Amino acid sequence: MAIGDTEAGGRAIKYLPNTKPSKRGFYVGYPVLCLIVAFILLLFIFVILMVYFLHPGPTCPEVTGENALPVLGPKEARKEFEGRLPENLKPTNYRMKITPYMDEEDGDRRFVFDGEVVITMNCTKSTNVITLHSLKLDIDEDTARVREISTGEDMGVTDISMVEEYHFAIFTTKKELRHGQQYYLSMNYSGFINNSDSMALYIGTYQIWGETRYILATQLETIYARQLFPSFDEPAFKATFDIVVRHRNTRSALSNMPSIRNETDGDWNIAYFDTTPIMPTYLVAITVSDFHCLEAISSKGVKFRVWAAEDRIYKAELALDTAIKSMKYFEDLMGIPYPLTKIDMIALPVFRYGAMENWGLVTYAERAMLYDDEDQAPSDSLISSIIICHELAHMWFGNLVTLGWWGDSWLNEGFATFFEYEPLTSAFPQWNVHDNFRHGIMVLKALENDASSRSHPTVQRHVGWIKELIQQFDITVYQRGGSIILMMTTFLGDYGFMDALKEYVRRYSYDNTYIDDLWGELAECTRNAGLDRTIKEIMDPWVFQLGFPVINVTRTTYSTIAVTQRHFLLDPYDDEIPESDMGYTWHIPFTFVHSDELSFPRPSLVWLHKAARETVIELTGTTSDSWILANLNGYGYYIINYDIENWNKIISQLKTNHKKIPVNNRASLLFDAVNLARSGDVDAVLSFRLAEYLVSEEDWSPWYAFSRNLDFLFDMLRKTPSYGYFEEYIRDLVKPLYEKHGWDFSRDDEHLANYHLQLNAIKLSCAYNNDNCVKKANEMYGAWVKNVNDKRMRSDYRKSVACAAIKRGGMTEWQAAFDILANTTDSETKNHLRVALGCTSQVWLLRTYFKRMFELHKQESQTEYLIPNFMRPWDFAVDRYDIFKVIDDVRKYTTLGYLETWRYATENFEELRNMSESQAFQLMWGFADHMNTENELRKFEDFGRKHNDMPQDHAREFYRAIRKIKANIRWMDRNYDSVEKYLEERQVGKR
Repeated sequence: MAIGDTEAGGRAIKYLPNTKPSKRGFYVGYPVLCLIVAFILLLFIFVILMVYFLHPGPTCPEVTGENALPVLGPKEARKEFEGRLPENLKPTNYRMKITPYMDEEDGDRRFVFDGEVVITMNCTKSTNVITLHSLKLDIDEDTARVREISTGEDMGVTDISMVEEYHFAIFTTKKELRHGQQYYLSMNYSGFINNSDSMALYIGTYQIWGETRYILATQLETIYARQLFPSFDEPAFKATFDIVVRHRNTRSALSNMPSIRNETDGDWNIAYFDTTPIMPTYLVAITVSDFHCLEAISSKGVKFRVWAAEDRIYKAELALDTAIKSMKYFEDLMGIPYPLTKIDMIALPVFRYGAMENWGLVTYAERAMLYDDEDQAPSDSLISSIIICHELAHMWFGNLVTLGWWGDSWLNEGFATFFEYEPLTSAFPQWNVHDNFRHGIMVLKALENDASSRSHPTVQRHVGWIKELIQQFDITVYQRGGSIILMMTTFLGDYGFMDALKEYVRRYSYDNTYIDDLWGELAECTRNAGLDRTIKEIMDPWVFQLGFPVINVTRTTYSTIAVTQRHFLLDPYDDEIPESDMGYTWHIPFTFVHSDELSFPRPSLVWLHKAARETVIELTGTTSDSWILANLNGYGYYIINYDIENWNKIISQLKTNHKKIPVNNRASLLFDAVNLARSGDVDAVLSFRLAEYLVSEEDWSPWYAFSRNLDFLFDMLRKTPSYGYFEEYIRDLVKPLYEKHGWDFSRDDEHLANYHLQLNAIKLSCAYNNDNCVKKANEMYGAWVKNVNDKRMRSDYRKSVACAAIKRGGMTEWQAAFDILANTTDSETKNHLRVALGCTSQVWLLRTYFKRMFELHKQESQTEYLIPNFMRPWDFAVDRYDIFKVIDDVRKYTTLGYLETWRYATENFEELRNMSESQAFQLMWGFADHMNTENELRKFEDFGRKHNDMPQDHAREFYRAIRKIKANIRWMDRNYDSVEKYLEERQVGKR
């Protein structure tokens, strides 16, 4: 082998190991050369390692010592999850009996439960090891048995060991379990009823007529079935369940299936429930309560019952009506009947989530299911109805067809989110949910959340740790997943898509699926649509990458446009975007029309493919005066940026006749313009000019999109000389709407969108100091504090009214609100007043507020409850006085509140940190949203220096907050002067 090099003069010198070199020149022997090369390589590696381990990163200064910023070490590598169950045994049935002890009569057994389980298993590969899940359960080893079903032979359990990291319980048998045989695994066990949060089997309290009562319920998704019974607790290990609940006869038990018999055992009742269909463990549900119910029978003979505490069961009528109508819609749509004979829906006073789709027993938080049109706002009826439809969609997407692993949770949640609006279109057509609500609540919310490194791909194959599983149930999976499905309908067609989807559900009923199973069913639909790529090629970049593209549309001639795509980020300097082998490009169904050919029902569709740097599109029928409008109806999961000439033409059209542009596109234009200004793609003045047309806008969706962006603009301008002009700008935009609708609400739900529009007008008018709105708010507030049951103070604008009154008032108005807060047991009133108390414009009242709330927080946290370690009633306990929530609320609503919360939080940080280190640091990072000057950046960095001992995860959040402040500063540098000039000239022009 020859090793080549080159002399300075360019001549090649060859070193041949077994060749004697010439005597001319300077020569190095081969062994010496090897040592030199090795030394250089080692030195190079040493330098690289030193830089890697000692350099704090691009955003961290190299200063060390007490005044240094926090040192950010290398990001800890993700530990691979190796806790999947082996597949040598498959459960087919569980027979389980649960006896919970809930009452004082149970003595030392109170808050414990006893369990018995018999698991029927098929052996698919010979083994003498049974691995399943068990967490916080005390298994009675003397009762553990494994028997072969065909012979009754005892296989002999020789050992039971636990692997805590993966919650494994491993049973070793003396005799080998043989392939193809069935076995019983049986045991008795006990566990604790959860009294610290509402997961697994838990107990909660509620108040009725001055009495405290108890309720038992389950929440097993994602991995909490293993805390109720030893189980193969993964979604792919489906089985049937025979459930028995032994409970005191002062209450009744519910489970997934109807009760088939009851037996009395002294003061106890034993309830036996029918066998469930094949389903995953996380859908098992049990409740024990003294609730009452309303019931009805559907046209298909399914029994519907809604359950709630006795004093509030009358509020469940809307839920019952919505559920029956929605079920009929889904049965007709899918062509597959609901497979159970009953469905119970229960409103729980203590419940962590909005709802849970347990098959046959759907659990809800009270606020998500109960509705009283005398006391609650119409908006509550919409929210409740959407949640009910979402859960019933799960009867097909999640229950009948179940995700194979948690990384594919969007196959459950994305489809449930997509379909949660559909039954309402049929059941309540007057609500017009598609135009007024789906686009804003689903699509815009998803885009807003997905424009930074804080997002994640919708599908994540390798999740397994509990923190990762929680992430699979967030906006990225729900709203982003639903939005991506909506986009698919634009190029597959509604009918073709639904036909394929119905076949998908039929094929995989009672089975599990992964994303490629869905793509397989949509393949023929894709071919019928004439696409030149497979659905997998098109859609994988959308589900396996975070984020979305901005589409730049540039008019090159009067009859051509050039279109490009780029990964959109609110902060182009975001340096934490994970690498993607798909390059953050997408196959994009680009829809568009132009002003001379407004074919909105059938817009032109052109594919922008991943590899194309630019796509040039020929237009027909256009002139130099035509404008282009892209992403028709907002169905595409992307935003649009036009050349400035086209933006100006659209603005002119909106001012001339805004209804010529579809309502969802008007919302998208408002949303896109503000966010494009945040990223630096357009001047912020463009978004202000665009919004001027809102003086004529009377549809809710555009106002919703505009209002979602106001918080950012408020934060950027509220500490500047131009804020007064900005406030007047907002008042002027909303004034026509406010004067038209005023405060005279109709209780008629026929016009739900108009109701939301009117409500938005009141909130904006009072928040931006419309004199008439503030005067009316003062009057209403004065009457309400004298009689908190006064129904004229509607819950939907209570916060706005109280905030406006307290801002203009003094000690009297403030103290009245504080007294109500201290005595109310209503969680909604509590939340509203906690915000409103921070609206005061008097420094001494704000400081009084912080002092009182801090002291009350400490007192509540140290309170000894009558039942030791018992779960607090979540709806009116510690968080009434939660100082962290108080600070977070106060800083958002007024400039004085922001300044005072920063002062208070920095001066009292150590005490806050002693209460909760995690909450204290998270509270501080939240200030970054409101900071946009170099002086504020220095103050923030000074805080970091003072507390540079913070843990690494908080240090990472600290530098993210720094990046956020710098992004805000860049926005100010780019935009403030032009925005100030625009607002001033607008003000002068009015005079």
